[in-house]
Amino acid sequence: RQITQAGLELIGCDNPAADAEIVLVGAEALASVGLTRMSFDLTLPTLVPILLDDASVTGSMRAVLSRALDRKDAASVSQHGGTLAATLTDLLEAAGPADRALKALRSAALPTAGRDLANRLAEAVAAIRARAPTLRLTIDPVEFRGFRYETGVSVTIYAPGRHEELGRGGRYICGEAEPATGLTLFPDAVLRAAL
Repeated sequence: RQITQAGLELIGCDNPAADAEIVLVGAEALASVGLTRMSFDLTLPTLVPILLDDASVTGSMRAVLSRALDRKDAASVSQHGGTLAATLTDLLEAAGPADRALKALRSAALPTAGRDLANRLAEAVAAIRARAPTLRLTIDPVEFRGFRYETGVSVTIYAPGRHEELGRGGRYICGEAEPATGLTLFPDAVLRAAL
């Protein structure tokens, strides 16, 4: 019943270069088995909680809004978003190619912690592109499903034409307080995509 996994971790480094390194090593690992057309979907799982905390969205309204974001329901986000409706809707609709999403993040009204995350993501994207300019990068600024303990830039890997994840990971805290980032590849899914 155990899921086969292959993991990479970079412990002790807390900078955009480390965030980029995990993506780049993942891309190299996939390329070694012939997978070169992957899509690396980047996200900031803590951005939505930061925005909701800053706007004092709590209780049942927080649950309703989180569910709407989870389901990518722009109409419900607009209806229940209150003062965040415009920002969250813009970020929801910005999901896709990295440049479009980064532009939306730059123009969004974000609290300081959210702005720091957005800047960190932009720096990680620049570091990835400096070493792998053809790597396909997408960004979903408000994606948080399945990212239970990630604390910063996170990633999910997809193959064109396939609906399963080939890998997933991101920034987290190792142990009590040590910064880390990592990536888990799913070898069974990788092999299916490579065949």
